[in-house]
Amino acid sequence: MMRDLSDLAPEDRLLVEGELGMRYITSVIHRVITLRREGGTLYWETETDHGLREFVVLSSDQNIRWLGERSLLLIDVDGNRLSVPDISELDRASARMLADNLI
Repeated sequence: MMRDLSDLAPEDRLLVEGELGMRYITSVIHRVITLRREGGTLYWETETDHGLREFVVLSSDQNIRWLGERSLLLIDVDGNRLSVPDISELDRASARMLADNLI
Protein backbone atom coordinates (compact mmCIF):
# COMPACT_ATOMS: atom_id res chain seq x y z
CA MET A 1 0.00 0.00 0.00
CA MET A 2 1.27 3.47 -0.87
CA ARG A 3 0.95 6.24 1.69
CA ASP A 4 1.73 9.11 -0.67
CA LEU A 5 1.66 9.17 -4.47
CA SER A 6 4.42 11.78 -4.44
CA ASP A 7 6.81 8.92 -3.57
CA LEU A 8 6.41 7.65 -7.14
CA ALA A 9 8.35 8.78 -10.18
CA PRO A 10 6.37 11.47 -12.07
CA GLU A 11 5.43 9.19 -15.00
CA ASP A 12 4.33 6.39 -12.63
CA ARG A 13 2.30 8.85 -10.55
CA LEU A 14 0.43 10.04 -13.67
CA LEU A 15 -0.39 6.44 -14.57
CA VAL A 16 -1.67 5.62 -11.08
CA GLU A 17 -3.70 8.87 -10.87
CA GLY A 18 -5.28 8.08 -14.26
CA GLU A 19 -6.31 4.60 -13.14
CA LEU A 20 -7.69 5.88 -9.85
CA GLY A 21 -9.58 8.62 -11.68
CA MET A 22 -11.32 6.04 -13.89
CA ARG A 23 -12.32 3.91 -10.92
CA TYR A 24 -13.31 6.65 -8.49
CA ILE A 25 -15.09 9.74 -9.76
CA THR A 26 -13.80 12.53 -7.59
CA SER A 27 -14.68 16.21 -7.71
CA VAL A 28 -11.71 18.52 -7.22
CA ILE A 29 -12.28 21.43 -4.85
CA HIS A 30 -10.89 24.69 -6.20
CA ARG A 31 -12.34 27.03 -3.58
CA VAL A 32 -14.11 26.73 -0.25
CA ILE A 33 -16.91 29.28 -0.08
CA THR A 34 -18.15 28.39 3.41
CA LEU A 35 -17.23 25.70 5.90
CA ARG A 36 -19.18 25.33 9.12
CA ARG A 37 -18.72 22.83 11.93
CA GLU A 38 -21.61 21.72 14.12
CA GLY A 39 -20.44 19.11 16.58
CA GLY A 40 -18.88 16.30 14.56
CA THR A 41 -20.45 17.40 11.27
CA LEU A 42 -18.95 19.71 8.64
CA TYR A 43 -21.17 21.64 6.21
CA TRP A 44 -19.38 22.65 3.02
CA GLU A 45 -20.14 25.00 0.16
CA THR A 46 -17.46 24.75 -2.51
CA GLU A 47 -16.50 25.50 -6.07
CA THR A 48 -15.31 22.33 -7.81
CA ASP A 49 -14.35 21.19 -11.28
CA HIS A 50 -18.00 20.10 -11.57
CA GLY A 51 -19.44 23.47 -10.51
CA LEU A 52 -20.79 24.64 -7.16
CA ARG A 53 -21.28 21.83 -4.64
CA GLU A 54 -22.81 21.78 -1.18
CA PHE A 55 -22.22 18.67 0.89
CA VAL A 56 -22.01 17.32 4.43
CA VAL A 57 -19.11 15.33 5.89
CA LEU A 58 -19.19 13.52 9.21
CA SER A 59 -15.89 14.35 10.87
CA SER A 60 -13.90 11.12 11.24
CA ASP A 61 -10.76 9.42 9.97
CA GLN A 62 -12.97 7.41 7.59
CA ASN A 63 -14.44 10.50 5.90
CA ILE A 64 -11.56 12.98 6.04
CA ARG A 65 -8.29 11.49 4.84
CA TRP A 66 -4.96 13.21 4.46
CA LEU A 67 -3.19 11.75 1.42
CA GLY A 68 0.08 13.47 2.19
CA GLU A 69 1.05 16.73 3.83
CA ARG A 70 -1.07 18.89 1.52
CA SER A 71 -3.56 16.57 -0.19
CA LEU A 72 -7.00 15.85 1.24
CA LEU A 73 -9.78 13.39 0.37
CA LEU A 74 -13.31 13.93 1.66
CA ILE A 75 -16.18 11.44 1.54
CA ASP A 76 -19.59 13.01 2.08
CA VAL A 77 -22.64 11.44 3.73
CA ASP A 78 -23.82 10.19 0.31
CA GLY A 79 -20.49 8.47 -0.47
CA ASN A 80 -19.32 11.10 -2.97
CA ARG A 81 -15.58 11.75 -3.06
CA LEU A 82 -14.09 15.24 -3.19
CA SER A 83 -10.43 16.12 -3.13
CA VAL A 84 -8.08 18.99 -2.51
CA PRO A 85 -4.93 17.94 -4.41
CA ASP A 86 -2.75 20.64 -2.86
CA ILE A 87 -3.98 22.91 -0.07
CA SER A 88 -1.17 25.36 -0.76
CA GLU A 89 -2.73 26.10 -4.17
CA LEU A 90 -6.03 27.25 -2.65
CA ASP A 91 -6.77 30.92 -2.14
CA ARG A 92 -5.93 32.31 1.30
CA ALA A 93 -9.55 32.32 2.59
CA SER A 94 -10.13 28.69 1.56
CA ALA A 95 -6.88 27.51 3.13
CA ARG A 96 -7.72 29.39 6.33
CA MET A 97 -11.15 27.72 6.60
CA LEU A 98 -9.51 24.32 6.23
CA ALA A 99 -6.89 25.17 8.82
CA ASP A 100 -9.51 26.40 11.27
CA ASN A 101 -11.71 23.33 10.90
CA LEU A 102 -9.46 20.39 10.02
CA ILE A 103 -5.96 20.96 11.32
